[in-house]
Amino acid sequence: MSLNYDLIVLGSGPAGAIAALAAAKFGKRVAIVCPRIGGTCINVGCIPKKIMWEAASLSKAMPYAPYFGIRKPVSTVEYGDINWDVLASKRDEVTGRINTHYEQEYADQGVDVIYGYGKFINEEADIQVSLSGQTIRGKTYKKDDKLDLSASYVIIAVGNQAVIPQNVLGAELGGISDTFFSWHEQPRTVAIVGGGYIGTELAQMLSIFGTKVTVITKGNSLLTRFDDSIQERLTAALKEDGVEIVTNATVSAIKQLDNLKEVKISNGTSLQVESVIWAIGRKPQINLGYSSANIKLGDSGEVIIDDFHQTTNLKVYASGDIINKINLTPVGLQTGARISRHLFGKKKIAKYDYDQPYPSAIPAVIFSHPEVATLGLSSKEAEDKFGKDNVKVYEQAFPSSFYIVAPQDKQKKNYYKYITAGKDEKIVGLHLIGDNVTEEIQGYVLALKLGATRRDLLDTIFVHPTVAEWKHHDF
Repeated sequence: MSLNYDLIVLGSGPAGAIAALAAAKFGKRVAIVCPRIGGTCINVGCIPKKIMWEAASLSKAMPYAPYFGIRKPVSTVEYGDINWDVLASKRDEVTGRINTHYEQEYADQGVDVIYGYGKFINEEADIQVSLSGQTIRGKTYKKDDKLDLSASYVIIAVGNQAVIPQNVLGAELGGISDTFFSWHEQPRTVAIVGGGYIGTELAQMLSIFGTKVTVITKGNSLLTRFDDSIQERLTAALKEDGVEIVTNATVSAIKQLDNLKEVKISNGTSLQVESVIWAIGRKPQINLGYSSANIKLGDSGEVIIDDFHQTTNLKVYASGDIINKINLTPVGLQTGARISRHLFGKKKIAKYDYDQPYPSAIPAVIFSHPEVATLGLSSKEAEDKFGKDNVKVYEQAFPSSFYIVAPQDKQKKNYYKYITAGKDEKIVGLHLIGDNVTEEIQGYVLALKLGATRRDLLDTIFVHPTVAEWKHHDF
């Protein structure tokens, strides 16, 4: 049996979900093929991570309660203070509600959700799905039954997966970031391999919860892709929270020792921990039978697209992390919707330029303690692009009202760095670290996009009293 659609979407993460729903709202017949609703972001990524981060935020705030006159003694959270089952259960309730919402939205819009794994089977981009077992259009299918699908267009939005190295003895004894969300109890000791934002976020959260954490990174610091001001300050914050950081090193082997794992490090040392998490990057790894549909891939396994997200098969488009451009949820949401509007809307959508208005002009954040938000160019990137003499850097730091009642040695400051270029001091980069900066960065996206200058910021009136207002004062 074969089913025909106007659009088939492979993958139900943010890019796939928005593409499917947008096409359905144009009155098109749509199917979405996925092993489960939600993809990485909802199930084992952004959403559950943010809930765990909120728990860590509350834990970090508790010692400051006495400074506000709260009499009940409050101390730093230690191992065993977190009821892991309760926290995990509440987290999973939230992700379950979101997935239920999407299920209902698909049903309301007439989108067929086909649970299973799809592969291209010919140059017409027809797809065969190995089903998980369900009823589709009145017919019941068993697990592993095959169903053929065809469509006018297909959108690939299957995301990417965490990398586990193939050349490390015992690498399979380590988990990935997904593993963190499947733990039934909190480990006492963890080694996290990788110093990017995923490894950094997980390391600090676990340390705040009382787990002894060691981060092993091949770089000479954490977060090497971020501005040096962010690297320095967040590294100091992790160390203050008890995270041990081993730089310029890799893991050479992992060995099981009863209930512990021995992690051998390239610097000649080793440590024994309950759990190991690989956080060394992500890349496209799902084989969708691309060659059968004449869809070309890049060196890292990413799907090659043109400026309109069309692949080398003219019936097939791709969006989200599978194209390995800017692997962020809001980018996938934006481009997924654009593809459906381009295909089925009344007007063709202009190409999506990932380099507008500057490289890295899309905001990125780290849900750490303190939070990190960054936009535009780093100091080095700005100097390389515009010349050192044409770049000015402004830096300020102020304590937020939450900390200002505490003794001086307990106060924590929000740090702001913004970078300008040219005689008119056009803003080309902002780097923030502190309370609420992941929310605060939103407005600056528009400022950067519209070409705002430093003078524009100084002439703008902001809310008082807030920490954010102070960085616009001309000292």
